[in-house]
Amino acid sequence: MRQESKVPRYRILFCLAVLSSGCAPEQSAEPPDLLRLGAVNLGLNANQPNVRERQDLYLSTKPGTEHSFLVDVTDEFDIVCTNEMYTWSREDSYVALVEDMGSVFPHQLKGWESSDLSGCGCDEGAWADYVEPFLSCVREDPQRDLLTCFMAPITEMGRGDPQWSPWRCTRCLTSKVLQTYIDYTLPLEEQRAIVDNIDFSSCREEPEPIQCPNCDGKSGVAIHSKYPIAESDSTVFPFSWSSTRGVLYAKIDHPSGPIHAFCTHIAESGSAKFSYPGFEHLTGSADENMQHMKWALEFIDTKAIPESETILFMGDINVGPGGGDRYAEDFPENFAVFTDAGYVSTVHEDGGPCTECSDNPLVVAQYAQWGNPPVDAMSTHIFLKGGPWQIQSGSSGNFLTEDITLRSGEVTKWSDKYGMKVALERTR
Repeated sequence: MRQESKVPRYRILFCLAVLSSGCAPEQSAEPPDLLRLGAVNLGLNANQPNVRERQDLYLSTKPGTEHSFLVDVTDEFDIVCTNEMYTWSREDSYVALVEDMGSVFPHQLKGWESSDLSGCGCDEGAWADYVEPFLSCVREDPQRDLLTCFMAPITEMGRGDPQWSPWRCTRCLTSKVLQTYIDYTLPLEEQRAIVDNIDFSSCREEPEPIQCPNCDGKSGVAIHSKYPIAESDSTVFPFSWSSTRGVLYAKIDHPSGPIHAFCTHIAESGSAKFSYPGFEHLTGSADENMQHMKWALEFIDTKAIPESETILFMGDINVGPGGGDRYAEDFPENFAVFTDAGYVSTVHEDGGPCTECSDNPLVVAQYAQWGNPPVDAMSTHIFLKGGPWQIQSGSSGNFLTEDITLRSGEVTKWSDKYGMKVALERTR
């Protein structure tokens, strides 16, 4: 018998915040001939190294300007889809980045905020076996890549546990750490004292028999537009091995006609795989990624968008085609879910570069966690279907590729994923 879930099977509507301020670009009688698009995963989740320091660099003001580095580098675009747009350990949370972007993009939409922590928590077995190893790891170095502390107890638990108790336990603990401001300029002992004073008591509870959503209620997915957002909606997938996943939708009022922008961050194939009650496939697998792609397409289909109107499907979908010597294929059969439905991956078609690239130190470190050498891949995409647009030849490329230097002197990159951009030309 299928286990009933408190999360609807295909579609959950969440409260959305449309942040509107300022004015849209002046709209002349003749629609603009170009539509400039960007998509980027900012790499600000708990699993990435130096997450707190990199978030502050995103928000820092670029010399000679009134804007942050993030705003300055995205100012060229008309519509942007961002993933992992968090600002951990700040009172204003990731809203800080959204509000900062508002100085250039007066119309914004951010995804499914909720205080619902259903499913998070540690049962007695998880509390006894996994809490102390996790906290000892965090206390040793409060600024370390939390993936190290997150995965250690999960690895110990083995594979295939359908109840996910230790997994959901460590997600709850990780959330508590990230919601606590730990100043990395303080002496190490003072940072450790802050960790010692974090109240983890709310994590000591029996998890519900459903998957824990994003433990602090944020998706990190956002749409930024220089043109008004006329309608908005979202869907959230029932589960994902790493964090809450779904699709954000904005119907944008553009002079050339409606643009239907969908922004997502679809689950990667992870190192932890679980059989989840009521579902046939393994979470954390390529099969889960395929299911997310299908659910995303079903959500788009519910909008019944006419063929004459523009559909954009953007974001980090964690699969991609082969690109000759530019990048290797990554579950191309999953990627084909959209191409078979008539969508064009614009940057791929334009001969553009990889986004998850082996020259990126954050990619090298991530693959080392898995015991694999890094490869070049195209995981971020800007799909196009319908409407009066075609790809402007040679316009595709990366952004946010520059080196950054941390306080330690270490040289790294803004994110483990380079940004992707392309321009579309109006055909009628």
